[in-house]
Amino acid sequence: MITRTNVRSLTLAVLVGVVVASVATAEAPFDAKRDYVFAQNAHGFKFDGDTLILRNVASTLYFGDGQFGQVANRDFVKHWSAEESPYAVLRTGSEEIVLGLANPKIKGSDITYVVTVVSGAANASTGACTLFIDPSRSAPAPAATADREPINRRDREAREVIAKFKLKDPSLEEFFKDAVGWAVFPSIAKGGFIIGGARGDGVVYHNDEVIGYSTLTQGTIGLQIGGQTYSEIIFFQDEPALNHFKTGNAEFSGQVSAVVVTAGASADAGYAAGVAVFTMVRGGAMLEASVGGQGFSFEEK
Repeated sequence: MITRTNVRSLTLAVLVGVVVASVATAEAPFDAKRDYVFAQNAHGFKFDGDTLILRNVASTLYFGDGQFGQVANRDFVKHWSAEESPYAVLRTGSEEIVLGLANPKIKGSDITYVVTVVSGAANASTGACTLFIDPSRSAPAPAATADREPINRRDREAREVIAKFKLKDPSLEEFFKDAVGWAVFPSIAKGGFIIGGARGDGVVYHNDEVIGYSTLTQGTIGLQIGGQTYSEIIFFQDEPALNHFKTGNAEFSGQVSAVVVTAGASADAGYAAGVAVFTMVRGGAMLEASVGGQGFSFEEK
């Protein structure tokens, strides 16, 4: 069973295994049994929080029962059960990300997984990495969606966005602990040239329970080119701030600004007028990123 402690030991074993396995005989003991720990060394990777692509993986290494060796990636994948979501650790330099894996696909020497992030964050998607897989152990539930099952599609989409925000900046967890509530807008479309606007639908929470739904609208005048799609989370510091939002007439003044989420970005962030706002770009580019002028409706659940 993989732990964070023995991942470091396995890293050395993988380096040794690469050399030893390269001279292993054709009678290597790998079969469909799942009592091994597996490792895949990649020359590069791409990771967006939902999908992991390992680049240029020569083969899959296996360890267990005093045996080790390598197996072709396609032979490893063909034994994968559709119900499996094994525990895995992605090690990139000094970082470790705990994942659940599903639906592996092979394209050339690349391997793609659909992933569920349990803990950790990747600050880059470049360089070499090693993925350790323990099929004997199922991945635990992600911390980001921890306590409550989504009640509908909008709630599920909002919680998926929360998981992505926490993946980008784990320190954001402190806001979820301290705030009395939050509003999550998974997809806000913004565009225009000089005169523009934005719109998005969201879910409003009080102590992690859905209490209603909101629509965000914004009209802007100023320097702005192109279009942008982004996600936004608004934290409410106290009950008065949340109650004001629930009037359905809330609007941000020009003094309210958003923190663009990156690793550690929330560490120095604070509340203004009872709210703290975080955004994460999903696509496009725009020079104007102010949340001033955003207005919000509110509808009880």
